Amino acid sequence: MSSPSPPTLPLLLTLPVSSTSTLLHAARFTLHDRVAGVLVGSALGDAIGLYTEFLSAASAAAAYPSGRFTLTGPAPHGPTPFTLDSHRAPKEPGHWTDDTDHALLLLLSFLHTAKTGGTTDAQEQQQQQQQQQQPLPTQQDVATRLRVWVTQGFRPLDTMPLGLGRLVGTVVASAGFEADPEPVARGYWERTGKRVAPNGSLMRTHPLGVACLWRRVEEAFEVAARISRVTHVDPRHVKPEGGLDALKLDDQAAIGYVYKTLGSGVVLLRMAIKRMAASQGGLLERSRIFEDLTTDLIMRGGDADTNACFAGALLGGYLGYSVLPDHWKHGLKYEEWLLSKAEALCQVLGLKDGEYNGKDDKDTDIQAGKPAISQDEMEGRWMVLQQAAFKKMEDASKAAASKVSGSGWSLPWQSKDKKR
Repeated sequence: MSSPSPPTLPLLLTLPVSSTSTLLHAARFTLHDRVAGVLVGSALGDAIGLYTEFLSAASAAAAYPSGRFTLTGPAPHGPTPFTLDSHRAPKEPGHWTDDTDHALLLLLSFLHTAKTGGTTDAQEQQQQQQQQQQPLPTQQDVATRLRVWVTQGFRPLDTMPLGLGRLVGTVVASAGFEADPEPVARGYWERTGKRVAPNGSLMRTHPLGVACLWRRVEEAFEVAARISRVTHVDPRHVKPEGGLDALKLDDQAAIGYVYKTLGSGVVLLRMAIKRMAASQGGLLERSRIFEDLTTDLIMRGGDADTNACFAGALLGGYLGYSVLPDHWKHGLKYEEWLLSKAEALCQVLGLKDGEYNGKDDKDTDIQAGKPAISQDEMEGRWMVLQQAAFKKMEDASKAAASKVSGSGWSLPWQSKDKKR
């Protein structure tokens, strides 16, 4: 006998209006907390992972012997300082990287065409159906946002496009990318021998999962794959086996491969589920899991920010925003801005009261409601950033009574062979 076909709508939407309303009211707070947990947890993993990105596990242990990190508090107790090099010097503790920028481009693409509906009990089932019909990001819109990011940075916050990887940089700069990105990405993949399978699309995908909260799982997978193919078309997948040791995360020849990032997230989620089961859901244990597991992950080095960005989204969604470590989340740069977008998303999904219309939110515009930045102005910004990084490294060197051996500076398109 064949198995029954999956329902065409989520089970919640097939219930009577009265039952649906009761269930929604009961689940609303938890879902609200977990949606915020996905977005903030990912940004936290990214920010903490920057401490050890590109380091080996041995170098990470030498640089941060305590194995503890904080993003809050006055010196010398916090924030934990970076081990300074040309990669970390342009940033401050609490900054997220290109990983979160790109995820937020997808979120803003979704929010731009989103709006809330009615909020009365009689309208709730109709509202759920409207939420299911909110337009999802298109390849062309995401491609345009990526090109703006590459040339002008993250416009809502006017931060610089640091960490641009080889694959994204090449594909985005190619002719025809904005009009029809997937064939351009496929052409690059084929020209490179179909060997390129980096992690740059996985790190940005989690907002799509949340945006598809009221949709069928199959639809969520389909849109995630479609948006991935804006830049990354390699079809390879992996079923992670074993633990973090088996992934060899600091293997320099393969640190950017997608299976390492996917494996990191799946392994950490499994570990979190086991710890929660062992503690029978204890609140104290729940409050420690995110920091413990994320720290263990990033101390293994490699592409630590990307691995922890993806893992942080899974852990944040499982545990919820409310139990993320305060001394991390309250030291996150642009915390209030990020939370405002999480709240907007929750309003659109019907998890929070209030009205939202993406057309009225300038941050969701391609240029965030601002004039485009000219190439000359961007070159000036790069120069200022480079000078500030030089000075920071020089001051640190003097404080350590040693000299900097060469500048070590790499331009944004000359990152440390990050393949994304």
